[in-house]
Amino acid sequence: MTPDSDPDRYQNRLAFDIWANDCRNEAITIENWPFGRPDDRTVSGIIKALDLQAESGYNVVDICGFWATYLWPVNIDSVRDRDPNRRINQLLKAAHERGIKVRTFPCGIMNWGFDEIIQSAPAMRSDNKHNMNPLREESWQWANRSFDFVVDNCEIDGFHLESEVHGRCKSPECAE
Repeated sequence: MTPDSDPDRYQNRLAFDIWANDCRNEAITIENWPFGRPDDRTVSGIIKALDLQAESGYNVVDICGFWATYLWPVNIDSVRDRDPNRRINQLLKAAHERGIKVRTFPCGIMNWGFDEIIQSAPAMRSDNKHNMNPLREESWQWANRSFDFVVDNCEIDGFHLESEVHGRCKSPECAE
């Protein structure tokens, strides 16, 4: 039996790089963490990390914050910008050339990245200013729009989903 055919061998090794700008080789001073919109230094740092990860046997990387962090705009398509898309596609290509799949985090299902959208439609808000109410159909439509945007704009290999980053909805309606 070869190592590749060993059923007890890990088939996937995930590198959890999380926020794109956390992978830089030099610090970035910001007040509104996590900062989005990777720059060329971020891309360079991520590619160096991909080299090490590939050499170490990793075959999946989880990177977030490509297009938006807290603030998906009400017009989600407005985050489509040639420069970030160029960088994102550069990173995806580099990962794929190294045999690494990329998962991203477009939102926290109901609670990460939707602050501006929630402000535009307060009826979607739960008891937490960062959370959409999961009992509202409009909340699910907004979450799906963010996923569709990602799928339509790059060849991502999967999604990282978080449902409780800012806590669950604890309103009487949700508790019921």
